[in-house]
Amino acid sequence: MANDTTALPEGTRSADPGGGDATPLPEGTHTIALGLGDMNGFLRGKRIPADQWPRVCTQERMVETALVAATTPNAYRRRRPYTFCPTNNTWGCDNRTVGLRVIRGAPDAVRVEKRDGSADCNPYSLIACELAAGLDGIDRAMEPRHFCGGNGYEHGEAEPLPSDLETALELARNSQFLHRILGEDHLHILAGQAERELGFLADQVTPVELDRYLRNF
Repeated sequence: MANDTTALPEGTRSADPGGGDATPLPEGTHTIALGLGDMNGFLRGKRIPADQWPRVCTQERMVETALVAATTPNAYRRRRPYTFCPTNNTWGCDNRTVGLRVIRGAPDAVRVEKRDGSADCNPYSLIACELAAGLDGIDRAMEPRHFCGGNGYEHGEAEPLPSDLETALELARNSQFLHRILGEDHLHILAGQAERELGFLADQVTPVELDRYLRNF
């Protein structure tokens, strides 16, 4: 795993190509699958050999497991276009706008970077879900979808990732995959933590609200 600070220098600036103002953003956690092997599966017909696909089949489960990858309201603030945080489950080669980035190199150095995690996630839970998603991909003989060779934020067919904690919480509760992989107790704790953070945030009167609504209106 790696905390990504190259896409967001010092973890504090947006990647707005239009040169907009800097925006404070939380850092992200990227999990990386090593030893993918020959790139021919990616470069010829955008197909991946069956023995390699498990390393990227987390694509299928990225949406419903978003709560495991990003556990606080603040974590979802970076999930917006042009922050180098993915907003959907696209994949592509050397592309920082997609959810799964295939990093090219020598055969023994090719790897896949899953880019949706936040720095506040539980790495053990996240990796457990990704390993389980890989095994699930083997069982179902899955094929990759939503290849993107350009701007992943503008890809119209990929499944969008949750952009707020409330949506991620609802998806997790309805996910049979998470119920099976994490177990009822673990998922109950994870959901309870999310509920607590949402409730705490809802109870706050922020300085922005005071400045905007009390002093200006």
